[in-house]
Amino acid sequence: MADFYLRAGRTVPAEALLRRIVDGKVKAGDADMMRARRQLGLLLSSQGDYRNLQKARDLIKQNLAAGEPSAADRRAMAMFDAMDPDHARHDEAMRRLENLLDDKSAGAGGSLPVGADVPVGGAWPQAGALFRKLMAPPVQTRAT
Repeated sequence: MADFYLRAGRTVPAEALLRRIVDGKVKAGDADMMRARRQLGLLLSSQGDYRNLQKARDLIKQNLAAGEPSAADRRAMAMFDAMDPDHARHDEAMRRLENLLDDKSAGAGGSLPVGADVPVGGAWPQAGALFRKLMAPPVQTRAT
């Protein structure tokens, strides 16, 4: 249901549902919990407040610590690092993005909110190019 609300642009009910899952008020399996944390983190980060960015980062850190980090979580953390006003995090964002591009298993076509092509310090062109490569749909090849 939260997915439906997010696609419809109804962030308030989506956030309420995601918080219920993340807070343990709704029973969820590991994969659903990780997805709810990621979606809530992306939603919070899009609200433009530094405290929300920190909360978003904390949610993704929980996912990253819970086993094999998914490409979606790694992309989200790179985006949060790029959005951070602390310029020291911008280098980390670039490193994360480059690692994702080097990781063939990470795939592409992830879901980042509008505006994810954010400047990374003085390296905006490079960061923008990396984000565009990561977000591009995978190239389909025809079998002959």
